Amino acid sequence: MHAFAAKLGALALAPLMFFGGHIAAAQNNKHVQPPQSHKPITANAAIKITSIDGPSTLATSTSGTWTVNVNTSATSTLHYAATWGDEGSITAMRAMMARTDTSSTFTHTYASAGTYHPTFTVTDDYGHTATKSVTVTVGATGQLHLDAVAPVSGAVGTSVTVTGTAFADGDTVTVGGVAASSTYNNDGSITFTVPQLKTGVYNVRVHDGDTKSNAVTFTVTAAVPALSINGVDAPIRLAVGADGTWTVHAATTDDSLSYSVKWGDEGLGSMLRALVATPTQTSSTFTHAYQTAGTYHPTFTVKDSSGHSESVSATVVVTNNS
Repeated sequence: MHAFAAKLGALALAPLMFFGGHIAAAQNNKHVQPPQSHKPITANAAIKITSIDGPSTLATSTSGTWTVNVNTSATSTLHYAATWGDEGSITAMRAMMARTDTSSTFTHTYASAGTYHPTFTVTDDYGHTATKSVTVTVGATGQLHLDAVAPVSGAVGTSVTVTGTAFADGDTVTVGGVAASSTYNNDGSITFTVPQLKTGVYNVRVHDGDTKSNAVTFTVTAAVPALSINGVDAPIRLAVGADGTWTVHAATTDDSLSYSVKWGDEGLGSMLRALVATPTQTSSTFTHAYQTAGTYHPTFTVKDSSGHSESVSATVVVTNNS
């Protein structure tokens, strides 16, 4: 009786299965694991350093700031590292939640002058990595360094601003070795006016006394030639019918000049002499004989190839006496 009761109890505890109208206990009690929810691994997630904002020049012992900007589709934490290039593999790490902060800022001070290439690396939790380097030129404290000119091209007379390191009030600017009119600005930049130069590419430098900066190029796209008449060698008295000689002296930065003269005894009649000489011919000689006594004011005009002109007059007294 006790044995029969024990069997009934065992059947009551075991799972029951039906076979052809008979009840049977399951012999294999295997546990089936339900499907587990796994975080998707973004194996092809894109991660890219889009830009690095930081100085291109820096004085020694001065703290510089670099901001790394990232674009990523990774659903993970981002890790940022920086290798500065001046002391082995010193790195700085900052972990951040992805998709909430895709930039990180670092500061660093270089103790020695030189050109460095700080390298920034961003890694996500799946091992995807992006790396980007920049260049920074480090100079001694107070060393002049020109970073850029803006605009980078323009005509003579264009106003241009130079930016860089260690500029001071009283510093001067040269373009192709020619001094330019310049003004020091409150933000540490210098603005200058492109001096009288021919078209071409020139080196721009900032000067502090005998010290000069590195050079950055500027393109002169259009020249405004300087033109002036320095004087006229002319007679002050002539006899009627006698030949007089006048020589006009000019100064210019142009490549060709033309000279003309109105004598004053023949209405609007003029004598034109075109000069196309290299180097520029900066003088021209004329002869003329007045046939009537009187006081005359011959006017000489010089023109360059751009159409600029200068004029000067002389006075001559013509008499009947030899």
